[in-house]
Amino acid sequence: GKYPGLRGEVTRRYLEEFPAYDAEGDAGLLETRSDEAIARAGEAFAATLEAEGAERGEAEERTRAFLGTPEMLDAATKYVFDLEITRLHDTERTLDGRWKTLVVLANIFLFTPVAWGFLSAVPTREIQEVLSFSSRVLQDFFGSSSL
Repeated sequence: GKYPGLRGEVTRRYLEEFPAYDAEGDAGLLETRSDEAIARAGEAFAATLEAEGAERGEAEERTRAFLGTPEMLDAATKYVFDLEITRLHDTERTLDGRWKTLVVLANIFLFTPVAWGFLSAVPTREIQEVLSFSSRVLQDFFGSSSL
């Protein structure tokens, strides 16, 4: 990547935030992810500067200065990693929403017919006879009791 110091710091933050990663075994993957996160953050930073009125060349120069200056390393690391965490959370929310939609559709198309099938198999005539008998017993009991 263009910013080796920043890549090292973002990689370190990945290792801190996600303990399942192994510094040695996942080094290549984490460096690649760090470079991708830095590239996305650089694009976002430049786009923000352009939206605030900076020319494209000036925005790119200021972005390189922000991401590549040793004095700005802490701020750049925080900026890059905060954007990356937000992106990961948004991705997770999108996937979560898709799973919830799938569960709703499964309820509608799979479980509802099963429930209707169960309800249609309930012996309604027998239930009516039990209710009628219970009703007569209660009427007889309360009708004959003199309180």
